[in-house]
Amino acid sequence: MHAPAARGWADTQEHRYNAPEVRRQETTPIAADDLHKCDIWAFGLLVWETLKGGEHYFEKRWMAEASSSASAIAAADGDGVCVSNDAERSFDNFNLALLRAHALSFVAESPELFEGSDEFARAALRGLFLNTLQTDPVARRSNLNAFPLMNAWK
Repeated sequence: MHAPAARGWADTQEHRYNAPEVRRQETTPIAADDLHKCDIWAFGLLVWETLKGGEHYFEKRWMAEASSSASAIAAADGDGVCVSNDAERSFDNFNLALLRAHALSFVAESPELFEGSDEFARAALRGLFLNTLQTDPVARRSNLNAFPLMNAWK
């Protein structure tokens, strides 16, 4: 029998749409009334992937950037050593709070998506990412109909 292969960021497909609270559910269970907010998080990620032409929203280089930032902070603080092995840099350890900033950068840096459209589309997507990729489930919108982008498509 073969040992299972080590799992890397590309092998975590079943995890890539999970809201941050899913990672904490063993210690802090998600209330049944709040489960739909996990779907709101995933919706934001799916919109992002759709805009990227079906490519994964997550970029592997972000792991290195996060690791080098943590190393710089640790060195500046003299607070310890930043471990940079593959286990520490796995997708499961990625700070999901950074995703919203990356999504907003994607909207700002993708003018080809908005050729021939007004500023409404860009503003609506910024609003969608600000509200769906909110790491605090209490602050995350709980109703997709509240998004201007959804109302514009009706």
